[in-house]
Amino acid sequence: MKNLGTIFAVILLGSMSSAGAMTATEAAKIFSQFEELKPPFDAASARRVFGDAKWIDSVEVRHVTIIAGSMLISMDRGGEIFVINLVRGSSMKDCWWVEVRTTNAIRSEATLRDFLRGKAPPDARIVEYVCVTYGILKRVGEENRVPE
Repeated sequence: MKNLGTIFAVILLGSMSSAGAMTATEAAKIFSQFEELKPPFDAASARRVFGDAKWIDSVEVRHVTIIAGSMLISMDRGGEIFVINLVRGSSMKDCWWVEVRTTNAIRSEATLRDFLRGKAPPDARIVEYVCVTYGILKRVGEENRVPE
């Protein structure tokens, strides 16, 4: 698996709040739902796949503005970057998370949460996402393919 960089040690293991209290089975379901969505997708598409997205209230969402290390998501294509921590573990191999790159219409954690529930500005889109856990890496970009 690729080097996940310093940022994940800080984001995924740094603050053990109640967020990220989902089980691995529940996280796998979220991964499957993400796979139904082909970027760029809008809030209506997210609502169709995620329904009311109640799960988003039980997980941590972080807007990434400063990076010390590397991320798997494309950092050179503009937009906003977020990390959704689904499962937090005592080590990296126990964590499940989704990195998303959005259009500039999504500028906060609250707006991303609303987007996944189907409520967002008309120009809001997720243009790329990466679903990651130990041994699994699914990256989907705006070209509607898994980038090399």
